[in-house]
Amino acid sequence: MEMTNMQADMILGQLNTIYAFLMKNSELVPCTLSAGLAKNIRKIQEELKEYFEEKHKLLQKYDITTDAQINSTENGQKFLAEFNPLSMENSGVEFHKMRMTFSEVCDVIENCQGILEGDIMILQLICKDESENEDQKEGE
Repeated sequence: MEMTNMQADMILGQLNTIYAFLMKNSELVPCTLSAGLAKNIRKIQEELKEYFEEKHKLLQKYDITTDAQINSTENGQKFLAEFNPLSMENSGVEFHKMRMTFSEVCDVIENCQGILEGDIMILQLICKDESENEDQKEGE
């Protein structure tokens, strides 16, 4: 699945939020889930390293310190003119598929304490397909 740098950045944010939530409930979280999330987070961070560096340089170049400055200042518009092409480039991110299905992950999350603020639908990108479980059951 191809995605832009910006899409990968947004997915990384969601995965970080979900991972932090699960680690607060670590005794309930199977190691395949925590390790799978950590591996995907690390892969995305590594793939986006140059993207983050260039974004940081542009923010410094245009003296942008808050999100509000991006849309409300002349420097913000100049930043966007340079940043938008970078954000739309293919990220090259490839996900590691965890050994859990989305429904299995949802069951774990359901048993955790607290309120999850991340979008769990993102996890479908890194979970194995439900059909793989059905194939295993039929082969038993």
